[in-house]
Amino acid sequence: MAETLPVENVTKIFKQTSRYKHTNIYEGPDGSFYFGIWKVPTIEENPYDTFYTVKFSEARRLEKIAFMKYGNVNLWWVLALANNILDPFSELSEGQVIRIPNLAYIISQILP
Repeated sequence: MAETLPVENVTKIFKQTSRYKHTNIYEGPDGSFYFGIWKVPTIEENPYDTFYTVKFSEARRLEKIAFMKYGNVNLWWVLALANNILDPFSELSEGQVIRIPNLAYIISQILP
């Protein structure tokens, strides 16, 4: 588990006027830094999940699939988490089959 940076280090990264100055920042084991904005949820498999084969025009475009399946481009991250995709630009290609988590489950269990 990564450690939270001390506040004095955060202010070195962001200006005092930055909207991010109170955001938790973590240092990974490799020395890289990342935001600690939220705890990443686990998206359990559900019997109501569906599967989808990515088309050529959707490769590298999780937001297009999210819009088609959920009606909301902002839910692209649900697809990424459910399919262990860290980088859609290199990990999402034509012909790939991905799991589409059930929207009712996402709304009731994942979204605030």
